[in-house]
Amino acid sequence: MTFYTAWIAAPLMLMLVVLGLRVSGLRLAGAARSTDKAVAERFVRWQRAHGNAVEHVPMVLFLLLLLELASGGRWAVLGVGVPFLFSRLLHAYGAVMPSKWPKFIGASITYAAEAAVSVLLLVQMAKTL
Repeated sequence: MTFYTAWIAAPLMLMLVVLGLRVSGLRLAGAARSTDKAVAERFVRWQRAHGNAVEHVPMVLFLLLLLELASGGRWAVLGVGVPFLFSRLLHAYGAVMPSKWPKFIGASITYAAEAAVSVLLLVQMAKTL
């Protein structure tokens, strides 16, 4: 049995690793304590990009897995998961650069994907009643 959620989870975890390593590297380089405003702001941008991903990624992956296990179908999982993956990459880019529109579009698609997976899971579970 193929778990389509894994195809979404693996690249998202790699993104979290990259963001986390960058935050750790900046912290070790002293950016967290820097008196240079530009250095401190760069650290905060990377830290927030990582933190925001940690806030959204686990729950959506959990719901995607539940949807898949509830026989929601691979197209439902991929139909929500692929845009969600794209949205998280776009949001992280916008947060780190910083660039308003990629961050805004990424956040918008993220919320849409969260709502979609929730509704799809509710519909799938209603079928079991």
